[in-house]
Amino acid sequence: MLARTRLASLSATCGVRTPVARMATTTNIFHDYQLEGEADMQFVRSMGHTYEMGGDVCEMMLAANACGKGDDAEKWFEVWDALARKTQADAMYRIETNPVGAASAFMRASNYFRTSVFFLRGTPAANDRVKKAYSMCNEALATAAPHLDPPLMPATLPMRDGSFAMPAYYAKAKGPPVGLTRSPLFICLEGYDSELWDTIQMGKRAVSYGFNLLVFEGPGQGGSATPHDANTTLRHDYEAALSSAIDGAASVCGFDLDAGIIVCGSSLGGHYIARCALTETRPTAYIADPINPSLKLAVEQMLPPPLWQDVLSHEAPSTPKTRAAFEGLGVKAYHKLASRAQAHGIDVSQAGFAFPYFRESLKWHVDVADFEKLQVPLIMMSAEADTISGSGAAEALMPHIQKSPVADDCSLIPMASSEGAGLHCSLGARSLWWERAMDKLLPLLRKKLG
Repeated sequence: MLARTRLASLSATCGVRTPVARMATTTNIFHDYQLEGEADMQFVRSMGHTYEMGGDVCEMMLAANACGKGDDAEKWFEVWDALARKTQADAMYRIETNPVGAASAFMRASNYFRTSVFFLRGTPAANDRVKKAYSMCNEALATAAPHLDPPLMPATLPMRDGSFAMPAYYAKAKGPPVGLTRSPLFICLEGYDSELWDTIQMGKRAVSYGFNLLVFEGPGQGGSATPHDANTTLRHDYEAALSSAIDGAASVCGFDLDAGIIVCGSSLGGHYIARCALTETRPTAYIADPINPSLKLAVEQMLPPPLWQDVLSHEAPSTPKTRAAFEGLGVKAYHKLASRAQAHGIDVSQAGFAFPYFRESLKWHVDVADFEKLQVPLIMMSAEADTISGSGAAEALMPHIQKSPVADDCSLIPMASSEGAGLHCSLGARSLWWERAMDKLLPLLRKKLG
């Protein structure tokens, strides 16, 4: 009866009209699922955080069902924002008397706030709501952090050049991984639309394996759905951010870097890994999911040859025909491009914003031949059906890595669709991801550090 009452309350909060009697079994909840396309994938992403206390399955299914096919961004926001606010209110109610329970609810609320605005990112008219949702997500995380096990501790890591103070959280392991005498540091890098909470959830399992954890937000990340000033737009030379974070891990957080450093990047973080692995040699190993040496090549493959030639040759579309083509691209691919363009400091309220975004991609390129000089072991996760970053990049890179001095210590780990692990960053199969990544990483660390 209590479960049915709670489901009825959630139905009212989320606008679900399904009778309470039908909600009595999870079979009916899953039967009503209709999400398609990007909405389906983003829901799997959000649902995947249930592994690490980031959601409850049935309340998330009720919210998903209230969104229909997920093709209405305003409805999506309304449903997930309502669930986020209800969950946050529950957390605030119990914070004084049940702080552990409150922390659990705050972590769920963070997920739901982040999820609510995913399809509003890059829409200038929605900037205030997006900023508010990110703020609420961060506030909930900050309130939960000291009550988690282990607790998350906040820190600020300065960039070496003084241009930006990077917000961060870190956690300490209770003991080292099996076969090691000290706990190495596991650093997680954010992607295009990640923020601290999301990246903590992706990396938190490291602590249970015996690693200390550090998650930081580099320039232009976190609020990447909203405009930034010149000092907080995304940087292609992300090795500057990682090197500064490693410095701060020792000077601010007090970690012993000699115990070992592992750096893991997902989504756009996989491109950052491709850059950093060739320039920042202090880490013991890198993990990329997926490896993505070149955004430039991805854009080149997206555009017809005449449009790509215009990107290469001109600062702006050179003819009325190409101008119209780029303006059309901006409209057709708006939700995929606009939030990313904003993170680069591009005004997406202007027609044709896609052109300067594509021009920016020219900087985001690493020559695959450079991996023949790789000095740090690299583990590459390769999801079979990755429709965002594309599949096959790791396989294409391996012949070059095999010529490097660390070839014997590098690995490619396929993640198959047949086992539910084929989506971008193996969303929805994170337990399997960790098991396989550790199968390769732990013996490597025993060899290098043991």
